[in-house]
Amino acid sequence: MQYTNLGFAFGFFLISLSFPLDCPIHESRISLPDVSGREENETENSHPRPRDKAGMDYHSVWSGLFADIDQAYRTLLRQLRGYRKITTHNVLENETRRKIFALICLNPGIDLTRLALLCECNERTLRYHINQIAEKDYITVYDQGKSFHFFENHNEFSLKEQRFLSYYSSGQTGKILSLIHQKPGVTRRELADHLGVSSPTATRMVQILVHEECVHLVKEGKYTRHFLTGDSCSIIQRIIPA
Repeated sequence: MQYTNLGFAFGFFLISLSFPLDCPIHESRISLPDVSGREENETENSHPRPRDKAGMDYHSVWSGLFADIDQAYRTLLRQLRGYRKITTHNVLENETRRKIFALICLNPGIDLTRLALLCECNERTLRYHINQIAEKDYITVYDQGKSFHFFENHNEFSLKEQRFLSYYSSGQTGKILSLIHQKPGVTRRELADHLGVSSPTATRMVQILVHEECVHLVKEGKYTRHFLTGDSCSIIQRIIPA
């Protein structure tokens, strides 16, 4: 376990000095010798006076003091969050990060909003944990322009797969792709009714998916029918659980 730098420890030591010690320190009372009898005393006593037995063993006091400070410092570190350095080996030991990573593995292409709902975590905290996981190369982040989508790094999703799965895992576009997958040849009106939007709005969203080569259209009389492209079908069959 790695702790914070020596500067923090020294600062904590200085703060600790302001608190009373568990064992009180008794000051030795030193009486000054009589000036008038100094020469006589120096002559009669050639050896230094023995140390007062009631005096304090200052070496023991300081040793005990440092031991108390060290124990309090270690206790404080255990109570503080973030004192342990996050590495590739321990990044997923955190329960929240482990849950986030598992959700990303189960839902490739998931976006931040949906991930926050599933892991019951606010987006600010979620961003912090995602950054930690991404920095250790457990996940990759796909920037769709308006949103970010997350993938397990070790599966090596191609750019086309990331693009399709990002749309498939997003709000309205995900509903469109899912409906077309379940009901190939669905009409524009059926799509609009399913989404609860107007036909022009449904058409605009479909055009985005057509441009990204996720969907292709087939004109049939007065109806326009919607189908997934071959690549889209392959991605769903290979990656998305039935």
